[in-house]
Amino acid sequence: MRRAAALVFVVALLAFSGCGPARPKTVVTGVSGATTDQGIELKASVAAATFSAGAVPTVDVEVRNTGKTAVRYVRFDGCDKGFTLRMEPGAGYFVEKTESPVRGCTDAIEFADLQPGAAIKASYLFREGTGQPPLTDGEHTITVRFNRGTGPDSLQPVVVSLKVKVTSK
Repeated sequence: MRRAAALVFVVALLAFSGCGPARPKTVVTGVSGATTDQGIELKASVAAATFSAGAVPTVDVEVRNTGKTAVRYVRFDGCDKGFTLRMEPGAGYFVEKTESPVRGCTDAIEFADLQPGAAIKASYLFREGTGQPPLTDGEHTITVRFNRGTGPDSLQPVVVSLKVKVTSK
């Protein structure tokens, strides 16, 4: 009985001290980028620099008005927060990560003002396009754009790009 208790104690001690058998470690390296342009600060990040094909990367974005005057931006539908995301090369699109999958968005182009000191935050999920080839292995660029401007013909976007790698393993 004493040997069994001693053995359990030694195994527990080894497990908690880190001296036990080697365990695989997961290291997640994130990628982030930021830029400031005429009072607009745009930040974007993705949790991992490398992900498997078929995985769904999430891109977190934030824009903040650090200036003293409101900044007008374009919303291309009623649910748009002023961001456009794209992965190249890639056949897919980004959708906003929301609590509800059902959203009633208008199709109208709208304009909004980002007030001084105000920020907009959102998270986006990548979706592969239906009937299109999947992402290929290799390096890809995720481009995040804040659509500053007074209309589709007068955009002065603020842009951040993130480099990621897709692997099939």
